[in-house]
Amino acid sequence: MSSARTFEVYDLDADPRESRDISKDQPAVAARLRETRLQWNASVDASVAGKDYPEGWVLAKDPSTQSWMSGPEYQPYLKGVAAAPRVQRYRNYEK
Repeated sequence: MSSARTFEVYDLDADPRESRDISKDQPAVAARLRETRLQWNASVDASVAGKDYPEGWVLAKDPSTQSWMSGPEYQPYLKGVAAAPRVQRYRNYEK
């Protein structure tokens, strides 16, 4: 394909160097391939715009950040973490 408006068709088995555009010799094939390419491109554009996804985006939004120290699931472990020698060394370093 040389530009957005011009489509070229090559027989890659017979012409692997793509030196002879056969779109004028095979207009039905060229038209079918052009239409297929345009449909595919429209599908890609729709996906990029999020139209294929329930969230409206390719990837779901990240959850909001939360400090692990405030999470209730970590509360039972915080006293043990605070008493760990490496934490104590860090706390002594801060003073």
